[in-house]
Amino acid sequence: AKANGLLSQVLQFDFLFYIHVLCMVFDETAILNKALQSRSLDIRTALDEAGLTIQALVEKKINPEVFEDLIDTLQDFAKENDIAMPSTTNQRGRKTNASKRQRTESVTDPIQRYNGYFIEIIDMFIDELGQKFNTENYKPLIAISNFIIAAEKPQINDVFEDLGVYKGEVGDKMELDTELAHWHRYKSLYKLRTIPEVHREFGEKNLKVLFPSIFILLSIFLTIPVSSAEGERAFSCLKRVKSRLRRTMSQDRLSSLAIINIHSFIAGNLDVNT
Repeated sequence: AKANGLLSQVLQFDFLFYIHVLCMVFDETAILNKALQSRSLDIRTALDEAGLTIQALVEKKINPEVFEDLIDTLQDFAKENDIAMPSTTNQRGRKTNASKRQRTESVTDPIQRYNGYFIEIIDMFIDELGQKFNTENYKPLIAISNFIIAAEKPQINDVFEDLGVYKGEVGDKMELDTELAHWHRYKSLYKLRTIPEVHREFGEKNLKVLFPSIFILLSIFLTIPVSSAEGERAFSCLKRVKSRLRRTMSQDRLSSLAIINIHSFIAGNLDVNT
């Protein structure tokens, strides 16, 4: 009985409609989802990718041809699989904001009704992405990346104001101003234009001695996680490391094995014979 009831729900046109809309949305967000799983993703790249995804969803929503093509596909699929088409009338009640009175709205065109559902679903995803990747939430981190790779040296007062909670990490304002001026001359000389290029330059030439404050801010920017994917992987690996046959393992050994497992992409490249 439960299986028949579930089958009857699956064979409804509404179910078919929602599944196709969600598949369309997930196709647009697949690249962002893949990017958020990356270990090397920084917040600036994540915000840019989220903005592109939101833009793509908005274009889907405002383009009438997208909805028309979706409905044509659904109708063809419904006819091929003997799925009942929606009725031509839908009665529903809603309260208007102006009068706060309950009134009944009659929607005679089912296509118009599904168009409303289509817009509501996409708006929901746009709002969720907008809240998650709101630039105001990451303003200090964006400020760090901006003044590290800015074409011109920013004003020191603007830097301190934008750093927010990270002001205490860089020490004296005058020392930072001098270091920042030296850094921008160095950056222009070696044509460093992106955060990965700056990170590679610091690693190869040990620049943290020359630019300690820049190094601290660069470390903050690169280590603040964009998503919880990496942390979730770390907890998942504990199930593989501490199995039923390893219950007597000491804490030190467990921590060491967990680190090797979490950073297996580094451990796999180590030469243990040297």
